[in-house]
Amino acid sequence: MTTETRHTPGPWRACHDGKCSCKLIMGEHHPIAKVESGKWGDEYPALRLVGPSIDQKAETYMDMIEYGKIDEDVAEANARLIAAAPELMEACKYVVSFHREHDSGNGELFGLDFVTTCIAAISKAEPPAG
Repeated sequence: MTTETRHTPGPWRACHDGKCSCKLIMGEHHPIAKVESGKWGDEYPALRLVGPSIDQKAETYMDMIEYGKIDEDVAEANARLIAAAPELMEACKYVVSFHREHDSGNGELFGLDFVTTCIAAISKAEPPAG
C-alpha cells in the first residue's frame, strides 16, 4: 500500500545501527534526525576570566544547564526505532486498509483495539487530510 507522504521517503537507517557516536538517522539523500545520548540540557554562551590578575582576559565558552542523561543503550534503541518509522507507518496503514476491506465490523480479523491503535499512530504522524 503506497500513499503520498510529506515526510522524507524511506527507507531510513540509523548510522551503524545506532551504535555510531553521531546517532544520525539518514534518508537516502540527507539526515532525518539526530538522537541524543549522554548528558542533555540547554547550552548557553558564557564568559570566564583567564590569565594572571593583572593581565586577565575574558574568554567565551559554551556551558550547559544539565537536565539529565540518556544511556547509550537507550539512545541506540531510539535510533533504531526512528529509522524503522517509515516501515512501521506502512504496516499500520496496511492493517487499517486490510481491516476496512475484509472485516465484517466486529474486529474479528485483528481485534478492534489493535486497529484503533494503528489508526491513532497514523493520526499522530500525519495531519488530517484536507
